Amino acid sequence: MKKLITVFLLALPFIIKAQNTHTIYASDYNIFSPSELTIQINDTVYFENLSSHNAVEVNEETYNNNGAISNGGFSLYNDGYVVFNEVGTYYYVCTPHVMMGMKGYIIVEESNPPTHTIDEYIIELSDISTVSDFYQNTYYNALEECDIIWEIIEAQIPNEWEFSICFPNCYDLGINNGASNFSAGTNHLLNCHFYPNNIAGQGVIKMEITTNLTANDTVIWIGTAVEPANLENYYLSNSDEIDGIYSIDGRKVDKILTNSSFFIRYKSGLVRKYHKID
Repeated sequence: MKKLITVFLLALPFIIKAQNTHTIYASDYNIFSPSELTIQINDTVYFENLSSHNAVEVNEETYNNNGAISNGGFSLYNDGYVVFNEVGTYYYVCTPHVMMGMKGYIIVEESNPPTHTIDEYIIELSDISTVSDFYQNTYYNALEECDIIWEIIEAQIPNEWEFSICFPNCYDLGINNGASNFSAGTNHLLNCHFYPNNIAGQGVIKMEITTNLTANDTVIWIGTAVEPANLENYYLSNSDEIDGIYSIDGRKVDKILTNSSFFIRYKSGLVRKYHKID
């Protein structure tokens, strides 16, 4: 069955705003988890851990016979995702392991009215490694009453780093899941705090949010902490992300002086204050 949009990803997924997102994991035990999935039209399905597996769409007869011949639909040989914009049942197999039972199907149904939106699904943020913590907000907007459950499904950070979540209340370090009830027409803070503990590096936190036991969304934070001495080079090399560097009195500058305070204005509208000490 033909899809109008299929996108392949080679590294971190830059998530588009589909109605809901779902994840299918290709287990090293030669199974897809979940192997049976029901979604709504225009939902996005991510396939992960395809390094030694693939996900190739087949017709129902091929699926029932444990065959491996594609029907011309989606074919994923690396981690990636598919946006399903036609109602129907989509069968797929892992061609090297289908005889071991590694296959699954996705049922796509008509969509229901959206219950919520999320402002940003992927949040990139940065600061110097000597700050106590750094963060950037996005918002969960409840259009109807929403019961939500959230869980951190991936955390890749340097060993010395820590993180915490605010959604909508701020949790202690080490809390990786929670639940809330949101009234219709309310907006709720959603962020991840990175604590670099004086160590430069990059961390990735991935959160899965389930709304009313049916809708699944994935939000990703990518945090980068740089050494203070490298701050100027870092921001100059990432000039496409910032609007400008400003002195304390509001003048735009093109050089950061030693032992001086300054502001970085990002194109997203975020403004942060820094102090270069050497």
